[in-house]
Amino acid sequence: MVGRLHRQLKAAIKCHSSERWTEVLPTVLLGIRAAWKEVIDSISADLTYGQPLRLPGEFLTPRTNDDMEDFDADIRQLRQDFQELQPVPAKQVFVRNDGPKQSLQAPYEGPFPVVKRTAKTLTVHIKGKDVVISVDRVKPAYILPGNRDNTVITQTSASPQQPNQGGSATTRSGRRIRFTDRYQAGNP
Repeated sequence: MVGRLHRQLKAAIKCHSSERWTEVLPTVLLGIRAAWKEVIDSISADLTYGQPLRLPGEFLTPRTNDDMEDFDADIRQLRQDFQELQPVPAKQVFVRNDGPKQSLQAPYEGPFPVVKRTAKTLTVHIKGKDVVISVDRVKPAYILPGNRDNTVITQTSASPQQPNQGGSATTRSGRRIRFTDRYQAGNP
């Protein structure tokens, strides 16, 4: 039970991109305590304190029509941004940290620009040096076109997947990969 809470707490803290996790801890704990739990059919704070939590007023104030119009405009802009997002060959990548990890350390660093690409390696420009890295340690980073603040959108899979050009997929050692029908491309 405690392990599950720790996993949830650690994941919530990692969502905040802050080096000082102690600053976001109160907000994260408030969110966990005020979240509805279907298993217990209640909020955990109700069981602990015997009454609901008093949340800051800005969470509960009703929205006006002007707020809703702004919200609708933001949603339209977000949809348009995602429609314009096209996967392209990775010009920037995230590099996985393979060494010992500290608590709350991000699994990837970057994004870093790609200098050269071969079948099994990438030459990536990191901290002023060109470093050769295996494709297994990188994940593509996509940047929205016309984005001035370089907000990065990452691929959802853990490692980059090469498109299959007609032949069967193979491992780095040359063995053929056979997926079950459930994982074949195009199957729902």
